[in-house]
Amino acid sequence: MKLRNYLSLAIVLVALTSYGQSFTEVRDSLNAERNRRITNNRKLVLDKLKQTKPDSCFIINLNNLNLSSLPDVSTYSIIETLRLSNNSLSKIPKYLFLNERLKTVDLSSNKIKRLRLPKNKSVHTIDLSKNKFNRFPRSIKKLKNLSVLILSNNRIKKIPRFIGKIEGLHEIKLNDCQLKLNKTQVRRLKNIKQLQLAKNNIGSLPENIALLQNLQNLNLAENQLSELPADFSELKNLEHLIFYKNEFTQIPQVVFQLKKLKELDFYYNNLSEIPKEIASLENLELLFISYNQISKLPESLLNLQKLRALFMHHNQFIFLPEWITGFKHLEILDIGFNNLRSLPDLSGMESLYEIDLQENNLETIPFSLLNKNGLQKIFLTGNPFILDTDEIDEFQKLLDELAKKQVRVFF
Repeated sequence: MKLRNYLSLAIVLVALTSYGQSFTEVRDSLNAERNRRITNNRKLVLDKLKQTKPDSCFIINLNNLNLSSLPDVSTYSIIETLRLSNNSLSKIPKYLFLNERLKTVDLSSNKIKRLRLPKNKSVHTIDLSKNKFNRFPRSIKKLKNLSVLILSNNRIKKIPRFIGKIEGLHEIKLNDCQLKLNKTQVRRLKNIKQLQLAKNNIGSLPENIALLQNLQNLNLAENQLSELPADFSELKNLEHLIFYKNEFTQIPQVVFQLKKLKELDFYYNNLSEIPKEIASLENLELLFISYNQISKLPESLLNLQKLRALFMHHNQFIFLPEWITGFKHLEILDIGFNNLRSLPDLSGMESLYEIDLQENNLETIPFSLLNKNGLQKIFLTGNPFILDTDEIDEFQKLLDELAKKQVRVFF
């Protein structure tokens, strides 16, 4: 539940308890109302399904209905997408997978412990996240053309041998499991191109990690990594690399040998600098280095002329170097929540359309930047701007003009 929903609920609880109801009574009342809404919605959806001709139905969406069992959909033989997320299902009938047109199945957020599937050559994506699996369902191997397997938020500790034998399987998501990544597990992932292993308490990577030569996208967010094995540099096909919320104090040198990288994420680590060797990542388009302790950038960063977005908010920057204006293709620059006291003239950066300067120590309004052609959004809140009367008038007129152009100014 989002924060604003918690706040709304708290306000409702306080208001109602002021009329003599206990919190327990209010909670029970709200739960009863929620259940009534779900029941009514379930009836509407199931009635509509019954009225739908089976030979004209390509998608069945039964998400969020709190179903404990499935209605009979055996006559819907041409469905391609089946959505059963966020229910209370514990068993899935085999006949669903006898449909040779079925391609995508979402069974996430249910209560499934076991899954027995028949042979199927059409299903290419199955989402089993947020269930009660303790291991990979063995019958997964019967999905002969499976390419995407999602098993996040289960209690899976091992990757079985048969996973390495599903030739078309190229994407696996195992976020927030209890995976113990070792050399054996790595060997079983050799065919995978996109791998998500976030939030698994991984403290180190196996030395044979270089076996994953097909990897293009690797997400190791929210683990406990602080270094990488030397062979990590052999993952030459990596394009997207995410180390969000780990324990790195520096960017390992092996990363700078991954010349195909387009995205690099070191949000929420303990970095104090960016090594000059980052210049070797000439294909980098997205760089995320926010929530660290970085105070300066190496000029070699300017070698990354394909860079489109640079996020470095919540660091310790006091100034931006003049050379930063040399990024010809930079579209988004986020340097909020630092200690900037002044800015170079960024108005000449032709591709720049969004900039975040909030919560710094800027005293002067960047008028030239506000007048920049192509600007769409700028954040200026939380700065101690000092304006005389004339500047206040000029600024207000400019804000009115920008509003007419649909430029969003947060001040």
